[in-house]
Amino acid sequence: MLSCNPRKCLKNLSVSDQFILNIADFENYCILYNQSLLKDEKSFNEFLNLNFYDGLYYEHGYVITTIVDSIGEEILTNWIQNSKLDSVKLKLYLMGGHDLRPKKYKFVEHRYPLIFKD
Repeated sequence: MLSCNPRKCLKNLSVSDQFILNIADFENYCILYNQSLLKDEKSFNEFLNLNFYDGLYYEHGYVITTIVDSIGEEILTNWIQNSKLDSVKLKLYLMGGHDLRPKKYKFVEHRYPLIFKD
């Protein structure tokens, strides 16, 4: 049984019940998510390195896009430049998560131009 409320933790993001049920350690997921929103680089790096497959990959990517939108891509590009963040994995998750977001931008590269600059 979960000791934290998944919907409260994820601030009512549109993730499926299947996604929530497949997170092995939801409390840790919530901690990393919330610390990432507070611009904690180590927590975001751990969050980014959680592995999800199939449709769950897209949903985790969607959650990552909400963090990037919240903290700003400038911070992430600094972390990437300091070689402390896997830019390839970040881009892959952003591409997957972009597919689940409302389409303000047609291409993920337009939504996050600094991250996809290279």
